Amino acid sequence: MIGNIEILKYSENGSTVNETRKCVKCGGVFELHLFKKSKNSIGGRASICKKCVSNNAKKHYQEHRDEKLEYARRWQNENPKYLINWKKENPEYLKKWKEDNPNYIRERYIKNKEKFIERTRKWREENYDRLMEIADKSRATKEGGWVGPPPKGYRNILIKNQNNLCYYCGCDLLESGTNLEHKTPLSKGGKHSMDNMVISCPRCNRRKCSKTEEEYKEYCSK
Repeated sequence: MIGNIEILKYSENGSTVNETRKCVKCGGVFELHLFKKSKNSIGGRASICKKCVSNNAKKHYQEHRDEKLEYARRWQNENPKYLINWKKENPEYLKKWKEDNPNYIRERYIKNKEKFIERTRKWREENYDRLMEIADKSRATKEGGWVGPPPKGYRNILIKNQNNLCYYCGCDLLESGTNLEHKTPLSKGGKHSMDNMVISCPRCNRRKCSKTEEEYKEYCSK
């Protein structure tokens, strides 16, 4: 035995038929392929088996979970385009991974359903404006009025420009609530652009419906 590697046994043609090592962590004896390669270890293999390495990593992660998640969030905020660029540069890898793991996302959701629901609920509460922007984009794209992303936080920009007053009737938006309005409706060829968007109260939003700005003002004057 050399270190904790057992003496090798050879067949008649000189090839090895049994080569094992004892894990110094769990004490188990396993074949060498169950130990990671290591240039600095005897025999070129680590002294701890892969299973013990995995268990140690999981334990370390659980003990420092909050720190690691905070680091990951901070890194993502500092490198917002990294993942997008990586996906563009590795389309074949992503395609193969999806083919090899067709049910991964579904199984992960079922296994952690309550966590996913709670995380989604919390995200919606903390990112209401972002959620509305996603819905606006979906609607504008469907109606053919999408001309590219408007400025970030454009709803708040519009509200500020209107001094928190409804664009049509002038009521206080803080009391009435808000709705995004298109002066020229998307259904009539209007675009989802800053010069065609205003914020109205829910009442004006319902009354205007698919009318243009001029048609609605004429309707209100009657």
